[in-house]
Amino acid sequence: MMRKRNLIIVSICLLVLACLKAPYLHLPYYWDEAWSYAKAVNEMYTHKITLFPSEVNQAIFRGHPLFFYALTGLFAKLSGVSPLSMHLWMLLAASACAVHFYYLVSRVYDVSVALLAFVFVLFQEIVIVQSSFLLPEMLIAFLCIFSILYYFQKKFVQFVLCGILLVLTKESGIVTILAVCMHSFLLMLIRREFTLATLKQWLVCTIPLMIFASFILLQKLKWGWYLFPEHTALMNFSSDYVISRWTSFKDFVFYEQHRKYFSWLVFLCFPVLFIFRRKEFYRQVLNEKMLLLLIFVILYCAFSSVNFYSVRYMISLLPVFALFSAIIISSLLSDARILSAVSVVVGIYFVLCYLVLPSTDLGDTSKNYTKVVSTQKDMFTEFIALHPGDSFGGDFLTNVNLQNKEMGYVKDSVMTTLPMEEAQYVIATCIEPNDDRIRSWCKEGRIELVYEKIDGLAWSRVYKRK
Repeated sequence: MMRKRNLIIVSICLLVLACLKAPYLHLPYYWDEAWSYAKAVNEMYTHKITLFPSEVNQAIFRGHPLFFYALTGLFAKLSGVSPLSMHLWMLLAASACAVHFYYLVSRVYDVSVALLAFVFVLFQEIVIVQSSFLLPEMLIAFLCIFSILYYFQKKFVQFVLCGILLVLTKESGIVTILAVCMHSFLLMLIRREFTLATLKQWLVCTIPLMIFASFILLQKLKWGWYLFPEHTALMNFSSDYVISRWTSFKDFVFYEQHRKYFSWLVFLCFPVLFIFRRKEFYRQVLNEKMLLLLIFVILYCAFSSVNFYSVRYMISLLPVFALFSAIIISSLLSDARILSAVSVVVGIYFVLCYLVLPSTDLGDTSKNYTKVVSTQKDMFTEFIALHPGDSFGGDFLTNVNLQNKEMGYVKDSVMTTLPMEEAQYVIATCIEPNDDRIRSWCKEGRIELVYEKIDGLAWSRVYKRK
């Protein structure tokens, strides 16, 4: 009965996610979707599906492992590469991964832990937004936790498969495999079990690392570098930068996007569990599984703190936090019906936060992206498309959208783009406002506003050069 009830809740949650996303699946690609990933997926779609770095244009694929591009390229072969079709594929893939997350957690722990972890992950604002984006972060997050959960179950074939797909999706995937290898080695030390069987198990855990090493070796042989030079140039090892990043990670995971009260609840349950149910505390919290989760979080934050940072990279930490939180709360509240009710309340809370509470963020992890993309799309339709013979100039992302029909902004033909200093029409948007330059040109009488679209904090403007 409990499993059936939970499956009904899971199904309702997926339906709610679909309803939240359906009105916006047709929107054009946004931010990194457009200038990087959509362009690369279109390259796979129009040319060759491959996993070999020697066979792709690195100016487009930028040294990344190619599984995500190959997978989405196959999707495109089935339905085309339009924003609607690709966003729908991404939403279906994210929903399937979320269900599998529920299934694996229920096998490692129980259905009550699985339901709460599932509901928490599914209804985070960043997950709702990214669930349909043509970006690899959702896939990376789920492959990370899948690898860990399969390792917990000692299903090493499934672990190796997920681990290989993970390291072939993005470089950060090696963190999960390193965490597992470190955990496996620590257990050998603690238990003093240096047998042929344990060494064999540890070597099996390293197989995904060997695959990744082969990938970067192929890049070295073909292109002369192991990792894309532009990415390695962005690495920053200064102490101030690293400390600021760790602070950002903590703030985002625990407090931002309305997670503050939920985090407080978990932090409160932690000492209460220790005081009143100490045996359960030691059984559920101070164990080998929690050690691996801790190792993963530390390594992932360490890796992220020296590399280029984008908020969406933190999605990989949310399933871990969800699992930890569900374990703590379920250990304190052992009644299955109460835990189901808590899961429903948590889901309703985060959905209401998403629908009702305002946000000042305009990035690709915020619900405001719909307004940003809509205003830009309207600008293209209502003004730019009516001036096919004129030249336009804007920021980098705007110029990409002007020059590539597959991004979803331009329908019939690409527009003529020139530097902003030379174009007949100058475009400014809320994500790249170019305030100083626009203000100076307006004050000098060099340009005048001829089009404006505003929706809350989102806006797009076109200026005509006099």
